[in-house]
Parts: sequence; C-alpha cells; structure tokens
Amino acid sequence: GALLSIANLNLRRGNEQKAEAFFKKILLQDTTNITVYTNLASIAHHKKDTLYAVNYLQKANKLNVMDVDVAVDLSGYYIAQKKFDQALAVLNKASETDPDNIYILLSMADLFYRADKFTETIATCQKLIALDAADIPTITHMGISYYKLKNYACGAEVLSGISWIDQTEGSCYYTAMCCKAPKDYNQSIRW
Repeated sequence: GALLSIANLNLRRGNEQKAEAFFKKILLQDTTNITVYTNLASIAHHKKDTLYAVNYLQKANKLNVMDVDVAVDLSGYYIAQKKFDQALAVLNKASETDPDNIYILLSMADLFYRADKFTETIATCQKLIALDAADIPTITHMGISYYKLKNYACGAEVLSGISWIDQTEGSCYYTAMCCKAPKDYNQSIRW
C-alpha cells in the first residue's frame, strides 16, 4: 500500500521515472494488480514505447478481460498495428457484460471502419446514434461507409447532416462524391 501511494504521488507530480520504479517494485510482490499494469502502460505510452505499453495492457487484460478501459486501450494499439482480429477479440470479450458500452462501441466502429468492414461500421454507428453517443468522426465513418457500399443517397444524407463548422475536407469530398454518383452535379460542385 505504501509503495502504491508513493508511486501514485510521483505520477501525479509528473515524475514518471520514479513512479515507474515504484510500480515495478510493486510487481515484484504482486503480479495481479491491474492498476499497476495500466499505469506502467501509460508511462510507456508517454515514453513512446509501444512494445512495453502493449505488453502491460495484455497482462492487465488477462487479469480482467471485462475491464473496459484496458480493453479499449489495448484494442487501440492493435488497431494501429492492423491486428484487427486481436482487437475484435478483446472488444468482444469486454462487451459480453455490457454490449451497449459507448467506449467499446466507439472502438468497434473505428475498428470496423479501418478494417474495411463497412456494413458492420454502419450497424455500430447506428447503435451509437440510437444511444445519442455518436461523435463527428463516427458519423463521418458512417457516411463514408455508405459511399463505399454504393449507397450514395444515405451517404449524402449522413454527411450533409454534419454542421458546417464540423465539416472537414474529407467529409466534403465524400459528400460531393455521393452527389456525383447519381449525377447530381450541381450539389456535387457545391460540396
């Protein structure tokens, strides 16, 4: 307990090097502390040491596969490394007890989009919209997924529904392409 308090105190003060040393001392006595692994993963992430960050998160995930924070963080690394099957396995396991968890659904939407699984992307984005939890990147992924599936009307509707202030070059481009496909050239040029 004392080591954990000292480690957390150093972490809050921004002294990650000392905090890391104390967390590692804790692991010598207790290898089942998920908090220690997640803190070490966070420190490794700040040091841009992806290998250790993933390693610590994998250990934390093995201790508790239902921990949403660990699952989302670990899947994020897997997605970045294009290990889509591993990311999906981690997220599916974590979602067993809470299938409508917004953080898991956001990660799944990103996973499906990056893995070019556009039908699954749309279904996941629709769940997020139903839960009133869809953010602008999620809506953009949904609109682009409609475009990739050649459902241009739905793609144009979703993408044009994004407020002007939140539009990006990419969302405007795909909106234009959704309008161009059915030969609505005036709207396409506008976008």
